[in-house]
Amino acid sequence: MAKKIVALVGDGIGPEIMEAGLEVLEALAEKTGFDYEIDRRPFGGADIDAAGPPLPDENP
Repeated sequence: MAKKIVALVGDGIGPEIMEAGLEVLEALAEKTGFDYEIDRRPFGGADIDAAGPPLPDENP
């Protein structure tokens, strides 16, 4: 049964750092038979840049 891993790319590190970490995970998984799937999602500043502000301008 595959383990689900969420990769949050955004504040604090750039996408290239997350990708390097995922490459390490892939190499270890190949050696050990670890079964996983990655769900990549934007987070923090990256998400705001892509989708706009997370909250409306006015709150009720």
